[in-house]
Amino acid sequence: MYLDSAPGALVARRLEGKMQFAFGWTMATTKRHLSEIGGWEAMANYHSDDFELGKRIARRSYRVELMRKPVWMVFPQETIGSIFDTSCAGRSD
Repeated sequence: MYLDSAPGALVARRLEGKMQFAFGWTMATTKRHLSEIGGWEAMANYHSDDFELGKRIARRSYRVELMRKPVWMVFPQETIGSIFDTSCAGRSD
């Protein structure tokens, strides 16, 4: 969750009485719940797929929670060269 989004999420939860949406890149769900809402394919045409995913899960009466502590993700230092395998550059198989 982005810390700048927290106030809006807390207000929404207070007004609605519960979380009825999700957001950010630290969401988690089960394979079963994801399958029930149509999988990632069902989110393909949504700009805010995270919001839509949470909304669809909440609509099925599953609980959506806002974590009390932020989740920190640390990524190793990467360069463009380390992300792409350049050993096949120029090949035309």
